[in-house]
Amino acid sequence: MKVCPLPTCLVEPEPSWSKGAITRGERYRVIASFVDTDGDTHHVEELWTFLGSWFSKFDDDVTLFIRMADRKTFRFSLHWTADTQENVIENIMTYLEHVHG
Repeated sequence: MKVCPLPTCLVEPEPSWSKGAITRGERYRVIASFVDTDGDTHHVEELWTFLGSWFSKFDDDVTLFIRMADRKTFRFSLHWTADTQENVIENIMTYLEHVHG
């Protein structure tokens, strides 16, 4: 994951990949480990707030922006192809659980 400022483009409507699955401003816990495009593992119990995402149709990448408990903002990408993170993108709630409250 890379530390980053929150891009202003995240004020646009949420992309269709995440509708009905993951919601901006809500907290999530990783319940099944997964590896992102950079090779970083997101381990079980990792907890963060989802801030938004964007999709690059040129690279087939979904970039997620998250805030950790220490208030630092990070981004990580998932590549949308069958041999990479397609399963994570299309089944995100198999890897995350919503944390209420």
